[in-house]
Amino acid sequence: MLNSFSMWDEMVQSVREKNVDWIREMMDDDEMVTSQFDSYGVYNLKGVPIYLKNRIFSNEEVSKIISFIDKNFKVGKIAHPVTFFHKWDGKIYYVGILPLCWNNGKVASQGFIYFAHRIGKNSLKTYSQILSSKVEIDVGRLNGTGSGNLIFTFPMKDIDGTIIGNFKFFEDMLIIRIFQKMNKTFIFVMIILVICYAGAFLFVSTSINRAIKETFGNITGALKRLSEGDFGALEKLDKFCLRKDELGNLTRNI
Repeated sequence: MLNSFSMWDEMVQSVREKNVDWIREMMDDDEMVTSQFDSYGVYNLKGVPIYLKNRIFSNEEVSKIISFIDKNFKVGKIAHPVTFFHKWDGKIYYVGILPLCWNNGKVASQGFIYFAHRIGKNSLKTYSQILSSKVEIDVGRLNGTGSGNLIFTFPMKDIDGTIIGNFKFFEDMLIIRIFQKMNKTFIFVMIILVICYAGAFLFVSTSINRAIKETFGNITGALKRLSEGDFGALEKLDKFCLRKDELGNLTRNI
């Protein structure tokens, strides 16, 4: 999405001419934009908003982004999207930015386009279903219950590297939820069965935890390399793309 809107001669020209109506029409009339993102917009190289849908950056934060772009992208050089997490008004957003570029992908201006998706309860529910692991957000214990056995933590970093929170992945406590819906007699029978198979369950659980940690480590490592412009990281994801489950679908989308 960033490449489609930011690497566009007409967009560069419209930003320079402050043609707000054209930019609004291109963005707001695109169902892919309005259905997937909670905030999006365009800033010029001076950090002045040309068009915004639901502001999520203060003037100081915009200056920080402009400085980052100025340091990492040079006019006339090939650009690539940068993603980061951002906190605004107590909410966490996953943000992608890209400098304004010509059709050939070369930077035309240190102005930028961004798209942001709010990470809320529905997002966490989707992540949990895809990863078959309970996912919570911890931003100084303001969110999340910390329930279950923690198996993996992934820091959420702003564009300057500041950690604004953590994704926490827990074992899916399926057995406990089943017990809560059963009568006492059936629970007693189930406890006997669980005790009989405790050794086997422990072995399998440990193996699964190790596999999940390795999977998350490989995928997040590849995504980090991609965000730095190393497209060779895609090869790291090949073996996950061959999977037939939800994780394979997710990796193919990435």
